[in-house]
Amino acid sequence: MIKIPIEEVSFNPTSYIDPNGRVFEWKGEIFRAISPKMAPFYLELWEKEVFKELQDKGLLVKTERTSFGIENCDLVLKHSKISFQTYCTEWPAPMLKEVALLTLDINLKLAESNLTLQDAYPWNVYFEGTKPVFVDICSIIPVDPDLIWGAYHQFCRFFLYPLYLHSNGKGKIVRSLLMHYWEGVQDNDFLNAIPVSYKLTRPRIMFRIILPSLLERIFNALPPNWQAKFRNQGGRLHNKFNTPALRIKFLSTLRRDVESINVSAQRTHWSNYYQEKFPLLEDTRNPNAKQKIISNVLDRLSPKTVLDIGCNTGYYSIMAAEKGAKVVALDKDESCISQLYYKAKEKGLYVTPLVMDFINPSPSFGWCCKQFPSAIERLKCEGVLCLSLIHHLVLKQWQNFDRLAEALSAFSDKWVLLEFVPREDEYVRAHWDERFDWYSLETLVKHLSSHFRKIQVFDSYPEGRKLLVCEK
Repeated sequence: MIKIPIEEVSFNPTSYIDPNGRVFEWKGEIFRAISPKMAPFYLELWEKEVFKELQDKGLLVKTERTSFGIENCDLVLKHSKISFQTYCTEWPAPMLKEVALLTLDINLKLAESNLTLQDAYPWNVYFEGTKPVFVDICSIIPVDPDLIWGAYHQFCRFFLYPLYLHSNGKGKIVRSLLMHYWEGVQDNDFLNAIPVSYKLTRPRIMFRIILPSLLERIFNALPPNWQAKFRNQGGRLHNKFNTPALRIKFLSTLRRDVESINVSAQRTHWSNYYQEKFPLLEDTRNPNAKQKIISNVLDRLSPKTVLDIGCNTGYYSIMAAEKGAKVVALDKDESCISQLYYKAKEKGLYVTPLVMDFINPSPSFGWCCKQFPSAIERLKCEGVLCLSLIHHLVLKQWQNFDRLAEALSAFSDKWVLLEFVPREDEYVRAHWDERFDWYSLETLVKHLSSHFRKIQVFDSYPEGRKLLVCEK
């Protein structure tokens, strides 16, 4: 066994509470140290057919046993490294639903072998493109015979309640509440946010939420000796009726409930904007100047990773992915992002769409603001696309070119391709004000030059617009 020097590793700040194991990075690779107490269980799990099947289907992160050890741990596993870490606070509703179904599918498969997931936590899952991958191997534990599923309430707080809220157009509320990564969406949060009409027309759903909360309050108000009596009686009932078949039936019913939640994209101002305003922009039969230049730039620079900022429904995200890049696409319009998710999934392309405002990207949060790194730390790419966006950020969010150039550079390792819309353009004139008299191509190039050594300017489409290729 080769002992890894403890001073050479970097422990993952999100991996600190699980007694079964801890994740760390060493020499650019991801490892998991298994506690001595649980090592025999995970060695046995390693040989089980269910573990191999879940990995072969791509539901669990690819994992291999190593000959390494680390302080106090003789069993160390190596995981495949995920390209981009993204969080449930950034996913559109269809992606959150996909992770909920993945969690239940894994749990259903484990239940056949008297195993279960001890967590129902969205931070246990990352996306490779549009495919969710469960990464927390140490969440797999033996079934507790006294419980149908110990993580059910956590599943409600991080998946079921958020999805019901999403189905009522409450995506902003969901993402705000999920920032409370320990609590999620509490019962009262859900009941306060859900419309009265939904409560009245979904009595079965509301009964399942209100009754347990009411019983919990009644139970907590009882004297300690009465609580002990109910616990003893409940334990006897659990032991009698809590069979593997019952657990599988419970999980299957829960899966059908999640599957039935409608999270289809709602129509917004931006969701059909380009189809209505610029139908020729997405016509691949007769590519215009803009399409040709962007295609040529992607061919010439051949990026491994691309960040598409203000992607709308993702025409150029898909173009970059079809040319072999791993793409992360950002837009603050959830309907656009949901549409892109469905498109990329149907085409089998590596595109991870996220709901995010470029000017207000996800900050670091959690313990010491280190537990969950910021979007800039996680999503930096070789190349950045910023098309038909700069004028919106200037005219509607009052950003200047200096701030925009710095922000674009922060997300870019090598280059940025952005589009400039001149003040003569009708969409600029509609919001023009004298305070923006500095708004010109020359001023933009001047500020970009502080961050990029080489800038090329090309004619774009419609006429008058310019494409700038900025290389570091």
